[in-house]
Amino acid sequence: MSTYTYREVIEKEQEQLKLRREKLQQEHGTDEQPDWFGIALSGGGIRSATINLGFLKTLNKFGILQKADYLSTVSGGGYTHSYVQATIKEHGDFDRLFTKEHIDAMRQHGEYLTPGQGLWKTLNTLLLAVAFVVSWLMSLISPAIVAGIIYYIYTIIVGFTGNPVAETSGLAMDIEWWSLLIAGGLIL
Repeated sequence: MSTYTYREVIEKEQEQLKLRREKLQQEHGTDEQPDWFGIALSGGGIRSATINLGFLKTLNKFGILQKADYLSTVSGGGYTHSYVQATIKEHGDFDRLFTKEHIDAMRQHGEYLTPGQGLWKTLNTLLLAVAFVVSWLMSLISPAIVAGIIYYIYTIIVGFTGNPVAETSGLAMDIEWWSLLIAGGLIL
């Protein structure tokens, strides 16, 4: 398997871009001053995909999308990019993009956190709220566990060294107290 140099990759890419423009009957710049044009779509999940869809629909309406040599995307922008590429490949035409059917499908699936309608949507919303509360409570429990472990370690140290405030010696604690400390440590 051979490798290509950076320059070879750039030249091959420019050849492909020129072929694309010729196929679409578009002008292109000179070798000294190419006029490559790209569009970048941001990420952000399905909601970003929906916004990007509207953005590209507008660019397509004015014939700008067809002139783009590059479409660079991440995450939600990638959903939209995939839709554009698949539709163009299937129909071979920029005019077939962004049909009402496609837009409606994107709108319908744009609410992925609480999908559905009527009672189903209400149940999904309730489930989302319960999941949020449980997650919030779990985030409160973690610091409490850490505080308990720190207190447990402090108690063991005081058990060996004594408590200067209570003026007790370190090893003078009862066997019951040590049993509780060991049991508590095993539970943690």
